[in-house]
Order: sequence, then C-alpha cells, then structure tokens
Amino acid sequence: MEILGGYTVDFAAYEDGKQFNHNFMSFGENATWLVCALGLAEATNTGFMNPVPEERRSSIIAEISDGELPLIEDACQSVLCFAEHYFGITPTEDWPANPTRHFFLNDCFADLGLMSREDVWHEAALPMLIRAGHFQVDDMMNDEKIAAYVRKTALSSFETMPDEVFQVMLDDENSRRPRPSWRLDHFFARRWRYGTWLTVEQDKVACNFGPDPLIKGVVNEIAKLRSSARH
Repeated sequence: MEILGGYTVDFAAYEDGKQFNHNFMSFGENATWLVCALGLAEATNTGFMNPVPEERRSSIIAEISDGELPLIEDACQSVLCFAEHYFGITPTEDWPANPTRHFFLNDCFADLGLMSREDVWHEAALPMLIRAGHFQVDDMMNDEKIAAYVRKTALSSFETMPDEVFQVMLDDENSRRPRPSWRLDHFFARRWRYGTWLTVEQDKVACNFGPDPLIKGVVNEIAKLRSSARH
C-alpha cells in the first residue's frame, strides 16, 4: 500500500512537490482519494497539498488499522487509471504481455502477484485491468480467455447476490428494459468487487468509482443467464 500511495504522491505532485489539483477529472479525484485515505497529504477542495516526506510514509501508514485501510482492489484501480491518463501508459495492448518496459509499478504489481518479473500480467490482474478501462466491453468479449472469466464471474456474482440487489434486477425485468438499469450498475460499483460482495466492514472503506467495463460486462452476462432461465 505504501508503494501504491507513494507512487501516486510523487508523480501527482511532481511539478513543485507540494500540491496536486485534480481539476475534477475522475483519474485525479481517485488519486486524491488514495493519497488522503493513507494520510500521505492534506486534502483540499480540488486535490491535495503538503505531501509527507518519503521517510515518514511507512510509519504513518503503519498507524492505520487493517480494517481502515483502503481496499487493495480500489487502490490498484486508482493507480492503474492514474498511470494510463497521466502518462499515456496502457499496459495491456498485447495482453498478457506488458509492452511498456518502463511502467513505473512493475515491481510493485509483481510483488502483489499480478505480474511476473518478466513483465507479463498474471490472470489475477485481469479484473483490475478490465475495471480500470484497459479493455472495453465489446472488445474483451471477443477474447476467449477474457470472456470465460467474465461469464464465470457473472455466475458466481449472481449465485451470491444480496436480496436487495436481486430485487433491483427483478424490477428491471418486470419493466422490460432493453438492458439492466443504471441502478443495478451502481449497486455493483458500491457493493461488489470481482465476483465477491463486500462485507459491512469492507463497504466502509471502499471507494465507489462508479460503473466500469467489468461491471457492465458482468451485469450483461447475468441478464443473459436470467433470460436463458426464463426460456
């Protein structure tokens, strides 16, 4: 977590080393959330300022209890979106190889088990990369391996779906909408990560980035499952 937060601080505030303005762009707002959630800078109305010195980061993050740390899934997405937008880095053009030899966080993602030391993404990274927008819904469903992952995740998500989310889905079906509604997308964005529904404790520290390509792909597949079951 220190590497993820420290990377974001260093490159977001690189111009003067003192502040970062996100200009209300989602990638910048997400980066600001991560930095401030880890206590690595002071939040402002438009970003953050006064980052703590590098030598103090470890001790500051160590003071945060495990239950109050940001979800690792959300932290990784924040950094992936930040890297792509801020530096024009798209590490998935030749999935699963990473064509960018200088992607700043290769070692960090390797330590997390998401990438090999030879810069090849592991399958465990796939949901994070989809969620961060490195694959779009139509394109990813044309890839056999990615499509299989999305369908498997849709099935497990449906089988464990909370009652309140299931009711939203039923409301959509009864209204005969052509595709699931924005309400269902937003329930997934707030309460769901990679096939698993968040616990009450996780929900308190989760960051809602809104609907993304992974959510849209999974929700679409759940709708297909429901349609097949009815026929």
